[in-house]
Amino acid sequence: MHATLDHRLPAASFGAVARTSRAAVITGRALSGLAIAFLLTGYLGGAVATHVRILDPLFSHILFPVYLGAFIWGGLLLRDARLRAFLPWRSRA
Repeated sequence: MHATLDHRLPAASFGAVARTSRAAVITGRALSGLAIAFLLTGYLGGAVATHVRILDPLFSHILFPVYLGAFIWGGLLLRDARLRAFLPWRSRA
């Protein structure tokens, strides 16, 4: 709570943590993984914007949500064959 007040964010932003946690759990389900990945990407983009606005350090604060988003999309890419088929990668066969 102290960090939220230091960054002049509304107290209602605490609910975003609960929503993100639920979304991360739901991402494990095959049917809703893509939709939740899009929602989490938007949330993490907001986190990047907040850290840029308050001039936090680059690699420890600003890019951490980017790393997390890369892991989310990488895991979804490895798990979902439809998403792999959608991307224009060439196979060696």
